[in-house]
Amino acid sequence: MKQRIGKAGAAAAVLLAFGAMYAWRFRYAGPFAGTWDTVDFAMALSRFDLLEMQPHFPGYPYFILGGMLVHNFVENPARALSIFNVLMSLSSCIPVYWLARRKLPPISAGLLCLAVQGLSYNGLLAAGPMSEGTALAVLWWYLWSLVAAMESRKWTAGLLPLFLFGLLMGVRLSYAAFGAGLLFPAYTVWKRGTAGRAAVRLVFLGAAGLLFQLIWITGLAYTEGGYLPFFKLAVQFTGGHFNDWGGAVTSSGYGLGERLVQLAVNVIWAGVLGSSVWSAVFLLCALTGGLLIRKNSSFNRALVKQNMPDLMMLSVMGLYLTYAYFAQNVDKPRHIMPVVVMGVWFAGGWLLRRLQHRPEARRQRVRTAAGASAALFLVCQLGAGAALVREQYTEKPASYQLTAELERMEAEEGNLLVFAWEEDRVMKYLQAGFEHKRVFTWDFFKAEAAERKEARILLTGEVVRGFEEQGIDMAPNIRKIREFRSNQLVDPVYHYIVLYEWIP
Repeated sequence: MKQRIGKAGAAAAVLLAFGAMYAWRFRYAGPFAGTWDTVDFAMALSRFDLLEMQPHFPGYPYFILGGMLVHNFVENPARALSIFNVLMSLSSCIPVYWLARRKLPPISAGLLCLAVQGLSYNGLLAAGPMSEGTALAVLWWYLWSLVAAMESRKWTAGLLPLFLFGLLMGVRLSYAAFGAGLLFPAYTVWKRGTAGRAAVRLVFLGAAGLLFQLIWITGLAYTEGGYLPFFKLAVQFTGGHFNDWGGAVTSSGYGLGERLVQLAVNVIWAGVLGSSVWSAVFLLCALTGGLLIRKNSSFNRALVKQNMPDLMMLSVMGLYLTYAYFAQNVDKPRHIMPVVVMGVWFAGGWLLRRLQHRPEARRQRVRTAAGASAALFLVCQLGAGAALVREQYTEKPASYQLTAELERMEAEEGNLLVFAWEEDRVMKYLQAGFEHKRVFTWDFFKAEAAERKEARILLTGEVVRGFEEQGIDMAPNIRKIREFRSNQLVDPVYHYIVLYEWIP
């Protein structure tokens, strides 16, 4: 009886934690579009136009569609996208739990799901307007469908992961590396039938997979006037991503070693720990304790035995990690979150399996300490996540602070001319009442400044840095006016903005 009451109490505590966590995220779903990408998404809810980067290529049609549906009830477009992300994140608790339940008892599976969903940085994405919140949710459903297809006796079960992969690509194309997971249920289909019958089934599944992709591609091509204009736009975007502004290994200033270090920082410090020292301490204690707990040999063999679903998940993790290293912007931790949440799922499952077995008597204290440390890590993450979500809701991004200050200066002084980089996109979104321009080159700026000698010319720090990289000594002709700061986790690129005045 006591054991049943204890289990019921533990289950109630886990459910209460889930309820409180998601109620908080709904309440404080982010209302600000403070970066280039979030402005792209927010503006797309009122007018979808890829040429105007509303949103930018490839369009994220399913994410935008979800945002549009919520926008019917929520006026603020950025908040509408954030609420849709929270809804999708909530739905993904189901596949995370189902996957955990394959190896853990119900309460342990619930705790693992809470650990994955409760990561502070994961919560920040789930309650923000970027597409990662929905993409991570669809990814979990897709991973579960792959496992279900591999374990099903019906070859038609392979249709579900193909359909969900189509949804995933229509939410975030950069998750394409996870498509390699489709090879595993395809191998299962091939192994279970005769060569001829298996070939026919695989051709059918391949055609279905192509159809699911064509649904969203055709819709986007229709908005751009056909497949050819859409293809040209794709080529232009790809060139920019890999050779200009996308932060890939071919365009960033990082060396290969520096990229590796930054990627590790993103995974561990930002993604897993949420920049929390206490989380680092408790996690280290929990993992160390898990390693010190000794089990019988049969249990050890069970720990290292890999089955096909585990191999599939580890394989796609490795592929995506490779892609993120070479082709993603390592300044943005959100790009690596699939590896983070899957890594926590594996590590958390490993630790819980070790904790649920009774070790020899002299290791009992180690087990208790490891369990307590794991619980404290989870509490730290839930607390830090709640604080971050609320800060994202209440604290204006640095780009908003900059725009508000320039609005004040325009009202008091008038005749401002502001040159900015990506901050210009936010100014347009906020319909700023002062003149502002996005500038790339020194020659363009010099010509504009010469024509507007009567104006007070202001520049953002990114513009100044860009000119200095072009070999221009800016120090003699600029004066710092003010700095603007916001949380680096919320906005890793434009959390610190400096405003300068141009002095001819």
